[in-house]
Amino acid sequence: MAVAQAFGISKIIAFDVIKKRVEFAKGFGADYASLVPHKPEGATYHEWAEAWKVSALTEAGVDSWGVDVVVEASGAEAAMHAGMSFVHIGGTCEYFRPTHGLSP
Repeated sequence: MAVAQAFGISKIIAFDVIKKRVEFAKGFGADYASLVPHKPEGATYHEWAEAWKVSALTEAGVDSWGVDVVVEASGAEAAMHAGMSFVHIGGTCEYFRPTHGLSP
């Protein structure tokens, strides 16, 4: 997050499923950080992500049109869908695959 700020990112928003990491993000430079909500039973990932996007971006003070850049590093399917929903048309999604414990 510090590197993003150094490059002029105007607002950093962070999400995680673990409260401790959300608190870490808040203390490490995130302008807004929140826990990821659970996907309702029967909802598709797309429906869940679109609904979450509107509420999360509004809470973060960001236009619900979307963000310029998404960096997703968990590898979780829900996070990947959320990233695609949160970025606006023409924006950039960066996905990093966790490699800990994976064989080459």
